[in-house]
Amino acid sequence: MRITLQSHDRFGEFGEFDTETGKLTVHSKNESSDWKGKLNGWFGTVGNRAALLFRVDHEMHFVYGEVSIPLKAHAMAKIVGGETKRQFTLYEDQKPLITIDYEIAPPVVPPDLDFTQTHPEDFDFLLFVRNVLGNPERRKLAQGLRQP
Repeated sequence: MRITLQSHDRFGEFGEFDTETGKLTVHSKNESSDWKGKLNGWFGTVGNRAALLFRVDHEMHFVYGEVSIPLKAHAMAKIVGGETKRQFTLYEDQKPLITIDYEIAPPVVPPDLDFTQTHPEDFDFLLFVRNVLGNPERRKLAQGLRQP
């Protein structure tokens, strides 16, 4: 099955994830006739690996590198750490499923000079994942159970 995902890092890119092979192919929206505009999730880069959050039939899935985890109703994530290094842990019923240590790249524009409407999760894909899983309304939207 092929899943279409929006890039978390670059608005003009989308990815096609093949659930059978685990391969993610990235395309430009402007240059690809494959772009249909229907998305089932997001992908970003954490360290040197792709991280994905997507839905199949209203069920959420998280993929990091070679690890693929179906997310049940009680899945949640926690992040600890500071401005440059963090640790993301994904849990199901209080049991840790995966822990990822990662670094945060410094912002291109210093925060005191950035007048755009950005949020910390705009620059940290795993923070985005944690926030989606932790907010019932965002989770329903990500699952395709609610329209924006």
